[in-house]
Amino acid sequence: MKELPPEFQMEYRAVSCKHLPELQADVDQLHATNKIHNNEVFQSYIADFKYQAPKDLPEAKFVIIVAVSKPIAKIQFQYKNKAHDVYIGSPYYESGYNIEMVQESLRKRLNLPSKFKLVHNRKLHLKLLAVRSGLGKYGRNNLCYVGDMGCWVNLYAFYTDYDGLTDSWEEIETMKYCKTCNICLNNCPTGAIREDEFVIDISKCIPLYNEIDGIFPDWIPKTAHNALMGCLKCQLTCPGNHKALKGITILEGMNEQETQMILNGNILEENVQDICQKLKFLDPEDACRKLKMCDPDDFVLILPRLSRNLKAIILREE
Repeated sequence: MKELPPEFQMEYRAVSCKHLPELQADVDQLHATNKIHNNEVFQSYIADFKYQAPKDLPEAKFVIIVAVSKPIAKIQFQYKNKAHDVYIGSPYYESGYNIEMVQESLRKRLNLPSKFKLVHNRKLHLKLLAVRSGLGKYGRNNLCYVGDMGCWVNLYAFYTDYDGLTDSWEEIETMKYCKTCNICLNNCPTGAIREDEFVIDISKCIPLYNEIDGIFPDWIPKTAHNALMGCLKCQLTCPGNHKALKGITILEGMNEQETQMILNGNILEENVQDICQKLKFLDPEDACRKLKMCDPDDFVLILPRLSRNLKAIILREE
């Protein structure tokens, strides 16, 4: 089985399963203090989280939280003889590695005997687990930052029945920058990041609207749109991403014809394969779960969102 390609960084921490009730208590406290917004879309992302050993590995001793570098991407669209550089948030495009590669690399790093299991699990609050483990720290923008990788990481959790690991459990901490820095607060175009509260108002966060179908709410300023999927206003200027900014992934650009087809929301069948290959897009509905890559069969579902989002960026002055 293949391991991670060498260009990707990977870090991990192990947390004893005895801390799972404490993780549940952290989440319950957020609910009790009304810090987890009841937005329907957001709730659908977290509704199936469970803070207990999974049914397929009830004898689990540890849960291992893994961070793998995943830079943001940039793609150039040609439109009316002008080049438009457009960012894509790191969760939304295929990186070149998969869960199986991460799992194999982790097994090798741990020197895990083959008789012990390593079971991937998506049903955890991964950012919170990463911070609680000491692997990462929260930023004021509620994102998890992991060393030089910044907040541009994929997080994975694996349960294991191996008991020879060191338990890592820490208090929730924010980055040192956040104590005196307001850059992300000042750059958030919708006021989702708040001065007196380190839990953002998720109902004002742009990705909540540009990764699903529908018309953008009127209260989102036209100038706020900045990525084909996701929002990077608070990330591009963050000191915590200073080193990670050097590793932006540059995707193959779109020519005038391809750009126009996306804007029109009508892509000729013979062009779908090329456009999918250039975008390397994940299905937005599955982006946070990293389930599958965009392919021609899925593209018809994603196209309305891409068309709307691209229009919001390159046609806003017209």
